[in-house]
Amino acid sequence: MLLSTAISFVRARLDEIAFNNDDMILAAQDDRNLDTTIERLLPGAVKVVVLSAPAHLLEPESFITKTHVVGAVDVEIPSDFLRMVYMKSSESDVFVFAAYPFSGTEARMQENPYTMGQPSAPVVIQRPTNGEGVVLTYHTMLRRGNLELAYIKSPVLAEGEVFCPALLTDASLYELTAQVLETYSEDNRAQVFRQKSANYLAQ
Repeated sequence: MLLSTAISFVRARLDEIAFNNDDMILAAQDDRNLDTTIERLLPGAVKVVVLSAPAHLLEPESFITKTHVVGAVDVEIPSDFLRMVYMKSSESDVFVFAAYPFSGTEARMQENPYTMGQPSAPVVIQRPTNGEGVVLTYHTMLRRGNLELAYIKSPVLAEGEVFCPALLTDASLYELTAQVLETYSEDNRAQVFRQKSANYLAQ
């Protein structure tokens, strides 16, 4: 998503509010200060939407490939990792769209040879490393194959653009508008735009 697109969208929404409601606070906002606020909030708005979006609206930005054998394989994810889109083995048609927490029942079942691969196979477990990183462990009963992890990086604004899955563009722009309104203590109006963002995610 281009920063210029986000600025144009938010400005238009704020102009509508100021005009329709005779809002002198919004009407008096300096364009440069507003643009700076939008630039600062844009990556965070996209992050909020990506983390809350259903899996079918996501599209991967980056990939990691690793060879696996029967049992488990650890995939250490990079520091800019935000959300897994899917994991898939070349030996299976099954896509895994979410990881179980390492402290849950599903994770403990993978440690037991009698329940390994249950409640469904394959299974992905997310657990912390000794440092601040995170590892995704792919448990499988499949023979040797290539494992692919597709994921989305944490959004960063670079050269006037931030990555945003195409199907989440509108939801992100409405979330951004809500966050901008909150900076001007327009909390009630912000909720209207946040609900519009949620409506796009529910489609």
